[in-house]
Amino acid sequence: MKNRIIMLIMMVLLSVACMSQRVYRTDFKNRADIIVYEGKYMNQADLIVYRTEYNSGLGKGIWKYVKYENQADIKIYYTKYKNEADIIIYYTNYRNQAGHKTKYKHNNKMNKLSILVNCMMIGLIIINFI
Repeated sequence: MKNRIIMLIMMVLLSVACMSQRVYRTDFKNRADIIVYEGKYMNQADLIVYRTEYNSGLGKGIWKYVKYENQADIKIYYTKYKNEADIIIYYTNYRNQAGHKTKYKHNNKMNKLSILVNCMMIGLIIINFI
């Protein structure tokens, strides 16, 4: 019984950690996990992003920018050219609008973002079987 409780706590912590999206903006394209282009209109975007200053409630397009690279889950580079980007984002002022809007280009760099979004679901499924 004690092992099951410890396992349950570990899975909850894992699912919460996987869901977070702390973002670091890098000035170097080769250091970035994802190259992003900021669209001018919401209907152009693959991902609608809401910026927050708080650690709670991160994920699914809710980003907190961090000062240091080692604190980040995702490192991004902003490009001026739309065709160079892995993803097009649009910043919103409303938390409830944040999230994925379209499928991404087939690109290995997007796997990290997809894993962060889907990891919580996997953790919850495993918890249900314990």
